[in-house]
Amino acid sequence: MVLNAFSPYCTKVNDEEYSLDYGDEIYDDKIISNSCTLIFSFDEEDESIVSSIDILRPCDHIELEKAIYLLIHQYPMIFTCSDFPLMTANKKCMDLLKEEDLETFEETTLVTSFDEFSSLLV
Repeated sequence: MVLNAFSPYCTKVNDEEYSLDYGDEIYDDKIISNSCTLIFSFDEEDESIVSSIDILRPCDHIELEKAIYLLIHQYPMIFTCSDFPLMTANKKCMDLLKEEDLETFEETTLVTSFDEFSSLLV
C-alpha cells in the first residue's frame, strides 16, 4: 500500500529496493535527471510493517514531494532530512510521539496541507 504513493513511477529492483523515475527535464539547457532510489526497512517483529523509507539521491520533482506528503498524511510517519525540520501531517503520529518520545514530539512540525509542507522544503 505504501508503494501506491509512488505509482506509476516506481520499479521494483528487489524486495527492499525500488527505483523511482519521474523523467528527465531540461533546465537552463541542461538535462536534469529526476530519478532516485527507495530503500525500505521492515519491522523486525512484523515484516509487513514498513519501519522506514530511505530516499537515496532524492530528486526535486513535485510528484516525489506529493508522494512523501501523502505518506506522512495517511500514516503515522515522520519526514526527516538534515536540511529541513522534522515533519508529519498525521495527528495520530503526533499523539504517539507525545506519549513515546517527547523530545522528537517537540522537534516535529505538524503540517496541515501540502502547500505548507512544500513551503518548508525551500
